[in-house]
Amino acid sequence: RILKDETTKQAMLQNVSHDLKTPIAVIRSYTEAIEDGVEELSATQIILEQCDKLEKKVKNFILFNRLEYLNEEANDPVKIKGIIENIVAAHKHIVSVEINTQLDDSIFIGRYENYYTVCENIIENSVRYAQEVINITLENGVLTVYNDGKHIDEKFIQEGFKPYEKGSEGKFGLGMSIVSRTLDIFDMKLSVKNVLGGVLFT
Repeated sequence: RILKDETTKQAMLQNVSHDLKTPIAVIRSYTEAIEDGVEELSATQIILEQCDKLEKKVKNFILFNRLEYLNEEANDPVKIKGIIENIVAAHKHIVSVEINTQLDDSIFIGRYENYYTVCENIIENSVRYAQEVINITLENGVLTVYNDGKHIDEKFIQEGFKPYEKGSEGKFGLGMSIVSRTLDIFDMKLSVKNVLGGVLFT
């Protein structure tokens, strides 16, 4: 088990390094082009977008590693409704898809910041792939997030969202690995299913 975990960690570090190189290379090339007068100053917008991507990748990597020190003793009552409402409000004016919510006052046991990260990753994943609509329901302790986007590679689902396994369309799954691992620590279950017309996270 130790040898397997160490091998997985080494593979993940290699993939992380490779994943960080792209935005760094873009930032460098555009900065040099502006400095040489080849690109207009307006190209700074592209640099800022790449900085945002880079920041998010680093944040996810740090969050994933912090989970090693998180344990089941984190047993605060967390009201999930407020978390969902905050995340949806943050995305309301920056996405073109319709986000519908139906939320009760269910309480999850764990830590607020970790549940925020879980919900944020699931919703942002749905926003990324949804065509027109996302439906979020919280009822009797069960949270479901449906989006009408493309189906996820079944192999990726069955392998439990291993860190930096390539998923559908070649995207890496560190964000969903954080979700899966966090919920495992809090003794909760993540289910992802391809359903008619989309994908359902439960």
